[in-house]
Amino acid sequence: MPHVSFVSMSGFRVREAELAEIGMTLPGLRSRAKAIAALPPLGLLTLAGLTPGNWSTSLHEAPALDDALIQRIVSERPTLVAVSALTASILEAYALSDALRREGVQVVIGGLHATSCPDEAVQHADAVVIGDGEPVWNQVLSDAEARRLRPSY
Repeated sequence: MPHVSFVSMSGFRVREAELAEIGMTLPGLRSRAKAIAALPPLGLLTLAGLTPGNWSTSLHEAPALDDALIQRIVSERPTLVAVSALTASILEAYALSDALRREGVQVVIGGLHATSCPDEAVQHADAVVIGDGEPVWNQVLSDAEARRLRPSY
């Protein structure tokens, strides 16, 4: 049975020290970051709901990247890993994608940053979903199962 692991680079990275160095302050950002971190990954959950019944699925919310997360995903022997990330967490998403690809796992990446910078994102993934994933999701799964992902959808 093919398997897709969904990974949400959850949470909101607050880089206050970097902002302070350039003279910016953002009152209330830390409390807003906590609220954002509590939101479920609706885009990935929607794709999970659209995944055909002959596929198994798993969801990993990743507030940070570590070796345990990589090993947990690899141990599932996924046909495909779908990563979603905002700009604030894109570097960690790229590092995760790179690590998974070194393990021979196919990775598709999407989200606001990947949509805005697909040429950058495709350097770290087998495929990039540009814009909404719902219209192309079945094609992505079909191509992943055949191990012939296109660079962009």
